[in-house]
Amino acid sequence: MRVLDGFAMRDKVKMDAKLQVKCVPYLFFTTASEQSVIIDAYSKSVQGFLVKPNSVSALENTIRVILEYWTLCSSPTKSDVAGNHH
Repeated sequence: MRVLDGFAMRDKVKMDAKLQVKCVPYLFFTTASEQSVIIDAYSKSVQGFLVKPNSVSALENTIRVILEYWTLCSSPTKSDVAGNHH
């Protein structure tokens, strides 16, 4: 099975009509920090580019913050848009 990098995965999501309306967050969580990679990611509409931290505790904290952020964000596919409980 072929492994996709983040750029190839983003291209697949953009080409799939069903996934385009699912509000799939596109985040880079990588060890790469070269400016050219960051520019390429943002040119493909990345919502966040995060460099993996060196320690386990910092990694856990980063993941917690990412999950908290995306849990709180409203999107067209969430049933609780703008705080309206249905």
